[in-house]
Amino acid sequence: MSKPREKSPSRAGSLPLVGGALALDFCNTSSGRGTEGCLENLNTANDLLTWARHAGVLDESRETRLLDLCGKALGSFVVMLLAVFYFWKPRIRQ
Repeated sequence: MSKPREKSPSRAGSLPLVGGALALDFCNTSSGRGTEGCLENLNTANDLLTWARHAGVLDESRETRLLDLCGKALGSFVVMLLAVFYFWKPRIRQ
């Protein structure tokens, strides 16, 4: 039986943005899916916000609004993910 892989610190704020589209860059936040070496860099709401700022999706004021929303929703990662995609919507159409 293999040992569970220890969690590495998130690289959300330094991941290469090479997908050519935000959706592809988002998909690239994890690697090695389906293997013992799987690495997910978005494990918390804070990781997601860090990545969104890094990818140019959020500015500081929107990040603050999302932090407030997340706090009111008991820190729900799902709420944060949906909120980031809500803010993405105008940018995707550009």
